[in-house]
Amino acid sequence: MKKILSLLFVALLPLVTNAYDAEFDGIYYNLSGDNATVTYRDDNYSSYSGTVVIPSSFTHTVYKDDGTIASNKTYRVTNIGERAFYGCSGLTSITIPSSVTSIGYYAFSYCSGLKSIEVEEGNAKYDSRDECNAIIETSSNKLIAGCQYTIIPESVTCLGNLSFYGCSNLESIIIPDGVTTIGNYAFNDCCNLTSLTIGRGLTTVEQCPFLGCSNLSSVTFHCKEIDDWLYNVRESIKEVIIGDEVISIGERAFNSCSGLTSVTIPNSVTNIGDMAFAVCESLTSITIPNSVTSIGRQAFFSCSGLTSVKFGCGVKSIGEQAFNYCSSLQKVIVPDIAAWCNISFSDYCANPLVLAHHLYRNETTEITKLVIPNGVTNISNSAFCDCSSLVSVTIPSSVISIGDGAFKWCSNLTSVTLNSDALVSASRTFSSSMNSIFGDQVQTYEIGNNVTGIGDKAFYSCKSLTTIIIPNSLKSIGGWAFSECGNLSTVKISDIAAWCNISFKDSSSQPLYYAHNLYLNDQPITNLVIPYGVTTIGDYAFYNCSDLTSVTIPNSVTSIGEYAFYGCDTMTTVTIPESVTSIGKYAFFGCSDLTS
Repeated sequence: MKKILSLLFVALLPLVTNAYDAEFDGIYYNLSGDNATVTYRDDNYSSYSGTVVIPSSFTHTVYKDDGTIASNKTYRVTNIGERAFYGCSGLTSITIPSSVTSIGYYAFSYCSGLKSIEVEEGNAKYDSRDECNAIIETSSNKLIAGCQYTIIPESVTCLGNLSFYGCSNLESIIIPDGVTTIGNYAFNDCCNLTSLTIGRGLTTVEQCPFLGCSNLSSVTFHCKEIDDWLYNVRESIKEVIIGDEVISIGERAFNSCSGLTSVTIPNSVTNIGDMAFAVCESLTSITIPNSVTSIGRQAFFSCSGLTSVKFGCGVKSIGEQAFNYCSSLQKVIVPDIAAWCNISFSDYCANPLVLAHHLYRNETTEITKLVIPNGVTNISNSAFCDCSSLVSVTIPSSVISIGDGAFKWCSNLTSVTLNSDALVSASRTFSSSMNSIFGDQVQTYEIGNNVTGIGDKAFYSCKSLTTIIIPNSLKSIGGWAFSECGNLSTVKISDIAAWCNISFKDSSSQPLYYAHNLYLNDQPITNLVIPYGVTTIGDYAFYNCSDLTSVTIPNSVTSIGEYAFYGCDTMTTVTIPESVTSIGKYAFFGCSDLTS
């Protein structure tokens, strides 16, 4: 038994001390058929040092015991094997011939002294172990891998797993356009890497490609889509350059890059993904170009140093909480009001105005009197919410709908001009009156000249409303239109005849119920003269107009409607001509001072 064990030990000994089939000019090979693979001398990882030039072929001679040649065969060097140069810290330079078609797993890992690799014209593949086939088709390119600056040949399509693992002297690397994939831990522990350029072709980055690259501060992107590739080095990133080739900034792309102070987004990017710049605490300003159509959920969440955001004309949607906790935000710049009106805000905190409060047309011109451009048909939910810089808003005739909370909490907005017949004439509910759109603080509403009706509950419970301006075009006012408007004191008109022809649904339709004062061309009416040509004084026409002292009715009038002068308790005289044939019920009810 002892003899057998001893023989086994002797048989195994060469496997430990001699892991190669042949040696030629100080390079070790494994042989297979007509091909040779570069390998290591033994497993203590000190096989090579200094300069190594790998030949494209060599002749291996085997001798008999008597000294004669047993075989003499030429082998083509086609592969650099797994761990061939692993840990060879004394290796300074290497030349790889064009005959090499593959470079194995961990082939140059921990070659800390490697200064340069010269790749002759030909093909090579990095072994990825995860189907990452890196093809190198070079034209006498030099790959400087160990010291300061690395240029990967243009024909490389993949950097395999651990490709540059432990290259501690590497300071800068340019990944060419041909590279589509970076393998697992490709640049792991490249602790002095400061600058990285990513080419146009990159689409896939495997697990932890930059783990341990604690000094990586500058990254330039030329690929179409930027993904969450920097998650291991977020804190060290100071500068990001996004090339014109980039069309998408993906989810969490720069999330928690706390040292990033500025970034320029080119006019090629169409979307900014969820949490793309979340918690970039040093970011002070951002410009969204015209090309961007969507901004994702929490895209700029908790960017506490952000002071201004400038929007282009292309944004269609902003995700929920996109600007939440941007506590330093002061300025929102919107060069195109029409485009801003059409943005779909996922929630209240999606709108940066919630925190900035100030809206600008450019960097220096603050918008206080907002005029929505004609042609805008819809104003989205929360579009101008919390914009305290606004003092007046003009809505054009083209607008047919205004979303919930569009002007909510605009604390200084006191005057609104409504030129949209579709908007003003629409019937509303108790919870959807103008109060819910523009806020309870509005004091003056001016109805535009093309508006024909005021809908049910239109101004219900507008408690701060003091003045309503009525156009000559108005034909009807719906029920409860001015109910609960307890501070309404002034109703302004420019044509008595037009006022007489308005159809009031009931007493709650009549703004005079609270105002008591009717103004003609800014002058209070006390001695009312109905102009000739008026044939009917409608129901509720001067209901509760307590400032009237006298009324003169022309002989063109044939009827006085119900409640027409109800509650005009300071009116002392009225002249009713022979032309009048009917007087409605309660027409002069409560006219307690009427003597003649």
